[in-house]
Amino acid sequence: MYLKTEESVERWRQVIENQRRSGMSMKDYCHKHGINQSCFSRAID
Repeated sequence: MYLKTEESVERWRQVIENQRRSGMSMKDYCHKHGINQSCFSRAID
């Protein structure tokens, strides 16, 4: 079982907020920043 640490959760919050502010689609943002889109999707849930 994978447990998220506080640090990991905060890091994903920042990434998600940055993506929303960018105005870019999730796909484009992930591609531009080298982020795995599946991981990003799971972080949103």
